[in-house]
Amino acid sequence: MPVCTLQRHVPFSAEQMFDLVIDVERYREFMPFEFDAHVIERSTDSLLSSQALRIGPVPLKFNTSASFHRPDWIRVISTGGPFKYFLIAWSFTSQGQGCDIRARVECTAGSSLLAPLLTPWVEAFTRDLISAFEKRAAETYTRN
Repeated sequence: MPVCTLQRHVPFSAEQMFDLVIDVERYREFMPFEFDAHVIERSTDSLLSSQALRIGPVPLKFNTSASFHRPDWIRVISTGGPFKYFLIAWSFTSQGQGCDIRARVECTAGSSLLAPLLTPWVEAFTRDLISAFEKRAAETYTRN
């Protein structure tokens, strides 16, 4: 199972970073890869969404279930569609004037055709995901 964990310190609060990450319907505005999401159901500590993204030439559509505790963590899981198992575990830890954000991505393909694409994709996806949120936070929360 391909796994990648990255951590970065950002000059924004845990609450600010949490708010950006939980707002999945706005990802299409700033992600560096093709992505779309629609929230199906939302409660005070969970949400269900349908998502679509692309791994190279392969379009993927799947549903996710997210549980969260604001502003500390978000856990996104999918066990259907193209993935046997897909997880993004986010944590946000206040540190001085900012916070540490940590993203762990785990992924197992649901088919042998998709499996060879996942190992290189997971690391690039995780890196691009963290970078996209750093850039979005700077654009959203930094005043000129």
